[in-house]
Amino acid sequence: MVLALPASLHAEAVYDDRIASNALPQSTSALQAEVEKISSAVSDLDHQIAMEWDRRASLLHRINDTREPLPALVNLYKRLERQNKLERLLNKLEQSKTRVPEKRREVASPAKYIEVVEPTEPATLSDSPGITEDTTPKISARKGRPALNRGKYYLFPFAGALFPSDTTYELPLGDGKLSGNTGFTAGLTGGRRFGNWTSGLSLGLNHYKFNSFKDHHSFLTNSTAGKGESYLINLSGRLGYTVPLSKDLWLRFGGAGGLGYRAEGGMFYFGSVKTPLETSKKATLSYEGFAELGYRLTEHLRAGIGCRYLGAAKHGNFGAYGAHSIEVGLGGDF
Repeated sequence: MVLALPASLHAEAVYDDRIASNALPQSTSALQAEVEKISSAVSDLDHQIAMEWDRRASLLHRINDTREPLPALVNLYKRLERQNKLERLLNKLEQSKTRVPEKRREVASPAKYIEVVEPTEPATLSDSPGITEDTTPKISARKGRPALNRGKYYLFPFAGALFPSDTTYELPLGDGKLSGNTGFTAGLTGGRRFGNWTSGLSLGLNHYKFNSFKDHHSFLTNSTAGKGESYLINLSGRLGYTVPLSKDLWLRFGGAGGLGYRAEGGMFYFGSVKTPLETSKKATLSYEGFAELGYRLTEHLRAGIGCRYLGAAKHGNFGAYGAHSIEVGLGGDF
């Protein structure tokens, strides 16, 4: 016995079978395309992470290499840490893992099986060969800037105030003393450096005027001079030692000895009597001691202030010469 179905019912069943047979391949193809897209993105992230590990390993190798300039490597390392590129890449990887199945699974398909593999966890610093978790370099940058090259030679003009001591003057009846006003000094020093030691020459002019004379062997009081002057031109060899106080500040002290040319004379009144002093011009030995505080303005320019004691031997009726001075100057190094 044959059971006959309605024609409309038979056609509708055939149409449903076609839709079902076509839907499965289409959904499988879409899933496969999505999986391939995610796998490609994960592969790109793995490649970028591998490049960052290589850069980190190269950086640590350079830091441990003592032949490289250490301060520059430390700055490079800190700059890389501030950028923190590795952390951002790891965050992207964690976000991509939420879209990838946690376990390996197989997706059924009428034609074949598609295998989806979860990406492996990124390696830690301890897993990488030759890299430890403590990536802080065991070095410290050298503090302070390197000292400027001041050059081997220096030239230093100076000028200042001269404060003379009383000068003995010989008289037939006994010695008296000549007193002077504040004078001036000016000159030029130059020489060569040998580490903290300096050697050189100094040429200076020193001048002041007498203002009174006192005779110790009479009852006369001090008398005002009409005109009285003292000149000393000295050329001496210097030797000094420098004590650095900071990179740009130092203290130098030392002494000098040489030859001086003295010229002195004047006119004084003893009571109402106008009496000239014997004029004397003669070369004598000279000596000095000095201390100077210097400051470097630029690599080749320096300023200084100092004090000096200058002495010279007696000549004619004039006794030994002595004077203190305070001097300032601006010089160069080359």
